[in-house]
Amino acid sequence: MHLPGPQAIVVILTESSAPEFDWAISRSVYGIKEAPNAISNYVYLELLMTHDALKPLQPLPIEKWDPILADIVIDMKGAPLNVHKLMAHNPHLLQAWWSFRNYSVNGGSLGNRLAELVILRVGVQLRAWYEWGSHVDRSLRCGLSLEEINRVLDPATHAGWVEQEAVLLAAVDNLIENHKISEALRLQLAKHFTTAQILDVIAIHGMYVTLGCMIRTWGLELDPAVSTRISEHVSQSDFEWKANAFQKAKKCEDNDG
Repeated sequence: MHLPGPQAIVVILTESSAPEFDWAISRSVYGIKEAPNAISNYVYLELLMTHDALKPLQPLPIEKWDPILADIVIDMKGAPLNVHKLMAHNPHLLQAWWSFRNYSVNGGSLGNRLAELVILRVGVQLRAWYEWGSHVDRSLRCGLSLEEINRVLDPATHAGWVEQEAVLLAAVDNLIENHKISEALRLQLAKHFTTAQILDVIAIHGMYVTLGCMIRTWGLELDPAVSTRISEHVSQSDFEWKANAFQKAKKCEDNDG
């Protein structure tokens, strides 16, 4: 099937290589009247990759930032991260978000160690490499060991964790998968956390779900300085393989349940 168009490329799509491809979107964006014929396990589609909506949203250079963000540049000692530069495309959003960011990054009422466990687990659940890499860096600096960080990639919440940490990871999974914390888990959380801390678990998880969605939407590159610091500990390919394995294990748990 031939779909004429300027500067188009041919992409071979299979269920494994493009599991999230949406034919309804393709018809809307590209004006395709019907899905191309399937040949064997392959579907051939000519995509017009020049469409503005599909172009990467690049981090906005500081010199192009709105003046209302000057305090944030100062706060980051003149070197905001790529995720901040991405959000700078909406300066009022970044400005409103900044206080919440500072509260969450410093752990809120949970403290750094427990907050980092929340953030790392969200990164695994969302398969967001930027989020994972950035917080491997932060976690190592706040006292988590590399073995503990790697253990967050294990879907089992009981392996090697003290009860407080195990129930915390289970709560993050519950929030991601069901958008609430079950009554049974709330009873367990209440043994180790105050109401204020449980609110922080929900809020910090939510903040990093938001960031993870932005990161994955535009494929944000990890900051070079962070990449250099963690290069001897973790790699993107290893993380992505383990995060995919995590998701498969979680699906098996759901099916068994």
